[in-house]
Amino acid sequence: MTYMFAEDDASLARHWRPDICIWTGGTSHLSLLTEIARTSELMMLADAEIQTLSRGTSLPIPGLRKAVANYFDKIFSIDQMNLTGLQTTVSDSSRVEELGALREGGCPPTCNESELADVTARLAARPVWLAAACAPSEFDTILRAHERALRSSHRLLLIISPAEEEDGPLIRKLAEARGLTAGLRSEGEDPENEIQVYIADYPEEIGMWYRIAPLCFVGQTLAAGMNPQFLAPAALGSALIFGPRVYGVRSLTDLLENKGAALRITDATSLAEAVIILLAPDKVARMAHNAWEAITEGAVLLDRLVEISGSVLDGGGIPDADT
Repeated sequence: MTYMFAEDDASLARHWRPDICIWTGGTSHLSLLTEIARTSELMMLADAEIQTLSRGTSLPIPGLRKAVANYFDKIFSIDQMNLTGLQTTVSDSSRVEELGALREGGCPPTCNESELADVTARLAARPVWLAAACAPSEFDTILRAHERALRSSHRLLLIISPAEEEDGPLIRKLAEARGLTAGLRSEGEDPENEIQVYIADYPEEIGMWYRIAPLCFVGQTLAAGMNPQFLAPAALGSALIFGPRVYGVRSLTDLLENKGAALRITDATSLAEAVIILLAPDKVARMAHNAWEAITEGAVLLDRLVEISGSVLDGGGIPDADT
């Protein structure tokens, strides 16, 4: 698979000679589209809006939208509002379908099922929240927030996973300096009833902790220049809390907030307040469902793109939408 961009030279298409093209975004680079069409058995436009058919032009050009649309065998409207306009642009309206937006996805991390069952049973009677993949500059804020939250729920357990495995002992030192009872996974300690902060410092086990905790603070969102991970906890059914440092994933966090799937915080006080609010089972369950729904809503379009691509490559043509 090769990624090409609208500003790329058409010679790239001549070099790679793609069999299938899935295009998203603006489509005004006609020379690149023409070159791709020479070799492609199938061209599909996803996330289509009526204006994307003429994006990049300063003045309206008669017939441009129709000319661009004619390059594509299938066009997938980003929403119902654009569907009618796109259908009137092409000669055969069945070429246009509305399946929503194509969103970033991924495979959630796996876990040891027997270990998951054991830890879940051990923690069944306790409220739990997770701070995942946290940077050292966030440790103190998270621990202060947990101290505050403990005043409202004295049996509350914080599971904190550092971004770097070697930071586990540092978290323990900081927790104990605050008078919190801490357990360290890498030292063979279990989250017993007296443990208030459990340090899950094996990165390969993060999939288990996402599944156990119904509420997840997304680490590396209180620190600048980091790489926060939203998709995995959302896909595994966690309600999300995050900080203000989300510049690389702002469109995703905006989506999650708009869907009622996440809460944005700024400091230890607002983090504690968010945790306390989401200790209510009905609230955390509703937010977790919203997070899962927001992350997976692009799956229908993705499945359709894969279905069509596979059928065409196998010589079967484009299958009808309802088959």
